[in-house]
Amino acid sequence: MINFKLIHDQIKQNYEHGKYGNYRNGKYEYNGPYANHNDNAKNIGDYERGRLQAINDFKTGKHFRKYPKISLEIINIVFHGRAAEVVNFIHGYNDEKRKYKNN
Repeated sequence: MINFKLIHDQIKQNYEHGKYGNYRNGKYEYNGPYANHNDNAKNIGDYERGRLQAINDFKTGKHFRKYPKISLEIINIVFHGRAAEVVNFIHGYNDEKRKYKNN
């Protein structure tokens, strides 16, 4: 059986260490929402990560993303909190997005 927790943890660790980014000059360059933060900032919570992603999207002129919040909240309940990180990220993203849209 596939161990989804192991896959999730590996993908999260790779993302946090900048392994998903742009491939240039024979290597990947990380330019995600945490690229300009120090190592201590990388240890922030999922809600704050969502906020930073919304700020990054706004500053770089990208359209705000639409996440399936209600669906993921239901999945989180059904799977006893195993999608909490994603739900918290979405809450942070949406809260920050509202700040920019209301101004």
